[in-house]
Amino acid sequence: MSITPESFLAEAQLASKRADEMGMRLTINRAYYAAFHWALTVSHFCPNPSAAQAEGMHRALIRRFQSVPKQGFRGANIAREIGAWLDKGRKLRTIADYELNATIHKNDPTTALFYAEHVRKQVAQFAALHNPSPTT
Repeated sequence: MSITPESFLAEAQLASKRADEMGMRLTINRAYYAAFHWALTVSHFCPNPSAAQAEGMHRALIRRFQSVPKQGFRGANIAREIGAWLDKGRKLRTIADYELNATIHKNDPTTALFYAEHVRKQVAQFAALHNPSPTT
């Protein structure tokens, strides 16, 4: 069986229908992972910066997008935006997953879904720049 970023987004949307705190936290988590996996699909187009000390895979992926050269790199602005939006989602997910006493605001799940959709659109734009469709 294969799981896709769309699978994570579908689970986030399903969880968003719940009115309880667990539903809100699940929405944030699943939305972030949808965005994370979409970003992974195009990360190989970005140069891999040297590793930072004590950096996890999520922060490393974000840094990979945010550290692309500003000039001479196709889609640099889009790549940097992917990193920025992914980081916003990561911060929300960190609170939802690890800060159990933190207040999850009722708009946080909607915000997380927005971040994920934004990353998906930017990933599609970035992919199109690096995988142009053949002319017919």
